[in-house]
Amino acid sequence: FNKTFSFLIYTEVDIGDLLMLKLQWEKDSFFSWSDWWTPFTFSIQRVRVKSGETQKM
Repeated sequence: FNKTFSFLIYTEVDIGDLLMLKLQWEKDSFFSWSDWWTPFTFSIQRVRVKSGETQKM
């Protein structure tokens, strides 16, 4: 099955060029305990990064 998770991260200052992106899964509720012995994969198809946009009016 396919799922999409979106989120927005903002900073008050320019962080420069993005050199590395680290993702960490903090909850195991996505997978059930019955999957313990079966191999599963978690693949990321697309990561989009936008820079220079502002929410200020």
